[in-house]
Amino acid sequence: MARLKWDPKDPGDDADYWLSVVTAMAPTGAVLTDVVVTVPDEPDGVTLSQPVDFLDNVVRTRFTGGKVGTYKINYTFTMDTGETFNADAILTVKERIVR
Repeated sequence: MARLKWDPKDPGDDADYWLSVVTAMAPTGAVLTDVVVTVPDEPDGVTLSQPVDFLDNVVRTRFTGGKVGTYKINYTFTMDTGETFNADAILTVKERIVR
């Protein structure tokens, strides 16, 4: 299982995050055909904005809201070979410092 840690987002931001399905995670030459993204079910937690989209084995997810803290985002990928695999990403929500 692969794990990625992204740059933090502010609770008030809508932010896009990208995840590349690299050969270390997928069979050589395989093409991504489906992805399921789940986020923690917490009150006031970060929310996944639909739809999730992908092109050339790169997935874009948009997250909104959230309270200050760290969230584990779960991905399940399906390749054209029929294989599936999982990856996790860590998304931190942090207040922006304004000076």
